Amino acid sequence: MNYELIEDVLDTETYKELNKKFNSSFFPWFYNDSTVPDADNNFMFTHHLYRSGQISSEYFNDILPVLFEVSITTGKSKLLRVKANLYTNQNKNIYHAIHTDFPDIEKYYTAVYNFTDCNGGTVLFINDEEVIIPSIKNSLLVFDGNITHQGFTQTDKNNRVLLNIDFMWYNPIYGFFIRIYSWLFL
Repeated sequence: MNYELIEDVLDTETYKELNKKFNSSFFPWFYNDSTVPDADNNFMFTHHLYRSGQISSEYFNDILPVLFEVSITTGKSKLLRVKANLYTNQNKNIYHAIHTDFPDIEKYYTAVYNFTDCNGGTVLFINDEEVIIPSIKNSLLVFDGNITHQGFTQTDKNNRVLLNIDFMWYNPIYGFFIRIYSWLFL
């Protein structure tokens, strides 16, 4: 797999509820003075939901429908990190530092779940080509984690909100149980 873009990931009602929560004025966002530590001077806001092997936010359960889709789509399930990113409109497209999320890990995957339709997006650098993936609401971009990439801000909406999910292959049996759970309960 190089990358895959899946649209209409969640049913409309689930998407609306999740989007409303993450775009609420009560959702706790935290300022970061760079989008990639020590790599640029572009700010953003984040909210860590899972890191260092544990749930780090009371909102984690709210994103389970997205995590189930990631598992169903890829058969991969061991989380490394899940964080929400919020980019504000700065009246020009700002391209962030080119990076991989976990440069010290050889084999993992990155997924970007977009809440926002806008002219911001993600650029993947594959075989000396730039592949531009637009931010499409309720879409999931999944790619090999070792593909260098960068995000860029939007100019047509006040904000761009997304989930950044990094994960590894765990056990195909786990993926099977996730599928059964989703068929029964989601």
